Amino acid sequence: MSEQLSELYLVALEMGIPAETFWNLSVNEIFDTLANIRKRLLREEKQRIMDNFIQAQAIAVDISALFAKDGKIAHPWDYYPELFEKEQKAYEEAEEARQWEEYMEKRRAYNAEWNYRHNH
Repeated sequence: MSEQLSELYLVALEMGIPAETFWNLSVNEIFDTLANIRKRLLREEKQRIMDNFIQAQAIAVDISALFAKDGKIAHPWDYYPELFEKEQKAYEEAEEARQWEEYMEKRRAYNAEWNYRHNH
């Protein structure tokens, strides 16, 4: 086996190409396979970086929400709207129901106070 082929073989093994596959591919197929593996690894690395960036951003948003008067915490759909469409809708419906209940409770308390002041 030539030194160049030996080096290519070691690179292929390191990149995850099984030995049996390596020996059944032409040199051009090996180079194409390695190029595709490199592209996939780069894409995966970029995704990891993006995920870490989004995680850091979400943490920053949540921390700042603790100190802001009307701070809002981050939700997955803020960053991945197409993946969490159903969850966002369910959350918004539940939040709307919670706000309505809060409004009704304040209204009941106001009416009770008004009735107490005008009947005593």
